[in-house]
Amino acid sequence: MSHTEAPITVTFKSARQTLITVRADTPEQFADTIAQGITVLADAVGEAESAITEVVGSPASVAAPRTQVTKAEAIETAAQKLGAIVVSESAAGPNPGSPDRFCVHGRMNRLEGMGQYGLYKGFFCSSPKGAIDKCKTQYVKKNEPEYENFYADKK
Repeated sequence: MSHTEAPITVTFKSARQTLITVRADTPEQFADTIAQGITVLADAVGEAESAITEVVGSPASVAAPRTQVTKAEAIETAAQKLGAIVVSESAAGPNPGSPDRFCVHGRMNRLEGMGQYGLYKGFFCSSPKGAIDKCKTQYVKKNEPEYENFYADKK
């Protein structure tokens, strides 16, 4: 049986779930490939720093980074400097502890009805049916405390 894959294969997974696979025939080739990758990353960081310096000035003119930014400051910055529009202030919703649930599209609809497997109760995304970015339905299970107190917006 012939084997066409390199004998040394290592796959890295980034925090954003991106997979990076490095293959080599020898340990020396593997080390060289990693070194080249580091050089490429260092160059990219240098280019990003240059671009930032062009926009905000030299590092000396930039205020020291703050460790904490309030939610209101972050929203104001996004709205004013980046032209953002606030759709929903948080995934938890405006009233933590309220019986409502929220997704990126706003308040989720509370629905209950009879389905293929019996009675269901749940929170449904307010995006139109069949929308590509429609959020996953959050069903309330019978063993959850909120099941008995659940009320539907419509049946």
